[in-house]
Order: sequence, then C-alpha cells, then structure tokens
Amino acid sequence: MKLLQEAEEEFEFNQRGTINIPCHIQQFQQVRGMIDKENSLHRHHHHHEYKISSF
Repeated sequence: MKLLQEAEEEFEFNQRGTINIPCHIQQFQQVRGMIDKENSLHRHHHHHEYKISSF
C-alpha cells in the first residue's frame, strides 16, 4: 500500500479500484515473497539497531 502511495505522490498515480498486473500468479507470488522477505530483514535489522549495551 505504501508503494502505491509513493507512486501517487511522485508520478501523480491516482488509480481507483483494482489494479491489473500483467503476469502469471506464480510470478506475482514469487515477487511478493521477495518483497516480504526483504521487508522482514529490514524490520529485523532496525530492531537491533536501537539496542543499547551496558558496560
């Protein structure tokens, strides 16, 4: 959803309703899985970024 909001802001993309993606569902699911994995890694990375160690 955030990607669509960024596209709307940058490229004046204002699609209402459904979006047609011209690919096979397996390809879409693979890309979606890659995005989810990358987002998970970023969340995991940021989680440790704020830890404070005590001496």
